[in-house]
Order: sequence, then C-alpha cells, then structure tokens
Amino acid sequence: MKTKPKKKTPPPTKVTKGPCIRYFVRAGFGDWAEFYLYEWKNTDSDGMAGSIAINSSYGTFGYTFGGVGNSFKEFLISTNMDYMMDKLSSYKLQAFSFEKTVQGLKDDVREMRKSAELDREQARHQFNYLKELEYTDNGQYLIEKFYSDGVLTSSDLWERGRTEVREDLKHFWEKLWLPLMEEFKTDLIADPILTKRKS
Repeated sequence: MKTKPKKKTPPPTKVTKGPCIRYFVRAGFGDWAEFYLYEWKNTDSDGMAGSIAINSSYGTFGYTFGGVGNSFKEFLISTNMDYMMDKLSSYKLQAFSFEKTVQGLKDDVREMRKSAELDREQARHQFNYLKELEYTDNGQYLIEKFYSDGVLTSSDLWERGRTEVREDLKHFWEKLWLPLMEEFKTDLIADPILTKRKS
C-alpha cells in the first residue's frame, strides 16, 4: 500500500519594510499624481530592481521590475510610452476610434469605386450611409453593423477597425509622467550612490 506523500508546510508569512520615495506632480487646474518609488538590490543579478505605484487624477497604476540595471530612475527615463503604459496600466494603450474607422471605410469605398467593385450609385449610397452614422465607442457593434447593413463585403472585418492612443493615458504621460522624468534627470546628476555603483 502506497503511503501518501506528506504535505509541504508553507513558509510563514513575512512582512518587510523598506524606504520609499514620494514625488507629487501637479499640472494645469486639475491634473495631479503621486508617485511612490522603491528600489532594492536584485539578488538574482548584479543590478537593481524597482517598484513604482501611482495614484493620480487619471487612475491608479503600478508595476514591479525585476531587472533595471544600475538605477531604477535611469531605467524609467529610458522607457517609452508604449512599453511603460503596457506595464503600468490594465488598459490597452490603443482604443477604438470612431472617426478614424469611418474615414478608413470611406477610403475603402473610394478604392472599390476605382477598381469597379462598386458603381457610381453604390458608392454614393455607401458614402451617404457613412455620413449619417451616429457616434459609438463600441467597435464591434459598428463593424458588425456595416456588414449586416450590406455596406461592405469583405472577410477582413477587424482590419477595417482603426485605433488611436487613449486620450486619458496620453494626457497622463505628457502632463505628469514626462515632467517627473525631467526631475529624475536632475536627481541623477548629483547622485553619489549611483556614481559609486557605476565605478
């Protein structure tokens, strides 16, 4: 008779404390953000690790980075909007654009008219249809409506949808994130700890 393997006892819960730096950024009449940074030695490499938490007028964001080189601040400065917002936010950076999608569909109609897929009356009908569309931020609904109404006939449904950078995330980046990065650059000029790490 086989004996049941003994259940492993989980390690006890451990609480640790560490120094955290707080930055507060205010812009315009109502845009604000408080940034909390924590940096520590990465035990799996020769570099550092870092964590950032953000409360702001655009929402809350945060992420922990396992390997950031010699300086967490230098690492954050070096990143771009696509990479960083993908890490910090649960929202996708790109969002459905009604205006760009409708414009793209108008371009499609022009191309189909040039290639004789549509005659003059058919093209005019589709242009009028597109002009009278009511705004919606629901891309799936809009694309499916085009095809159920017989506006376009193509199997590449989702290639017709157009996106653009979310306005709220763009404003957060430009108004609050980038000014903080400029402050980081000033901090790093006179950072004796970083100088020692690099030597």
